[in-house]
Amino acid sequence: LAFARLSSMNSRMYHYGFDRTEQRLGRAKDAADRALALQPGLAEAHLALGHYYYWGIRDYDLALAALEEAHALAPSKGEILLANAYVKRRQGDFEAALALLERYRVLSPVDPNAFVGLGETYGTLRRYDEAEQAFEKAVSLQPDDAYPYTELGLVYLRWRGDADEARAILARAPHVENTEPCRVGYQAELLDRDFEGALAKLDECSGSVLEAGTFYEPVDLVRGIVLQVSGNPELAREAFTTALDHLEAKLQNSPDDHRIHAALGLAYAGLDRSEEAVRHGTRAVELYPLAKDALGAPVLMINLALVYTMVGQNEDALSSLDAALSIPSILSTAWLRKDPRWDGLRDMEGFEAMLRKHER
Repeated sequence: LAFARLSSMNSRMYHYGFDRTEQRLGRAKDAADRALALQPGLAEAHLALGHYYYWGIRDYDLALAALEEAHALAPSKGEILLANAYVKRRQGDFEAALALLERYRVLSPVDPNAFVGLGETYGTLRRYDEAEQAFEKAVSLQPDDAYPYTELGLVYLRWRGDADEARAILARAPHVENTEPCRVGYQAELLDRDFEGALAKLDECSGSVLEAGTFYEPVDLVRGIVLQVSGNPELAREAFTTALDHLEAKLQNSPDDHRIHAALGLAYAGLDRSEEAVRHGTRAVELYPLAKDALGAPVLMINLALVYTMVGQNEDALSSLDAALSIPSILSTAWLRKDPRWDGLRDMEGFEAMLRKHER
């Protein structure tokens, strides 16, 4: 059991970007193999192998096969259902994921993870009222965990572009030393066009990088974008240059990390280096297509749309946004209507027509 849990933790560290090295991935596989050798009938060992295939090498068919073995050994073990649901989301089968999450909720009615998973999935499907209910339930079950508060704040921004509601829920969140509250907080201020407030929120970030499985953004990169849209080009250029230095060094060690290419696209766009910006933004989408991750890949599509907007390739930007709005994703028309990052598209007749189409 210890080897199984060690394997799952190594896979989790790789997946969430804390250590995206082959050594970390190798440790995950070695520990899973050791657990299976010691106890072939241990459900957690097969679960660990499923985590390795899912979080590590993103082979969803192999992941589901391993999870099926785990489920056969322990049919009432909730965390196996949870892993199955998360793999189904990555495959784009969101309805199957919801069904599994509902089964997990019945098995574990006081586990906030059940409601966090439901909230994330409903939010991606733009079923915002159900997402709100799920995250509120998660908050009530574990009020000292900041994550459901920040996700609920994002729901309000996507649902109605409502910065006041987002601020209110963030004010209820416990203070934690991570970047999620400042990441959501700065976006609420940005949607309200309070640029000084957005910069102040970024100054509160506990680290120098905002990162998760689908993005890696130095705070200087985000600061540069806020400065640029607020009309401070010189300060923006300084921030973009600092971010670019950081990202180019990072790329040397992680040449195929889609998150680094996505961020480089924005940094180069901020410095008016259009060709390099589009090359990196496009490379991010190539490295992480919808076929690889239906849940996370739209983030890269939206990032590329912003790169196109920043370099003035507005038709390409519109096409990318239309594609992201046409599928389950974090993008919403309410967000697009308020976010100043898309101001370069607002005079286009096609922009308003696209928003009306998806609002219908």
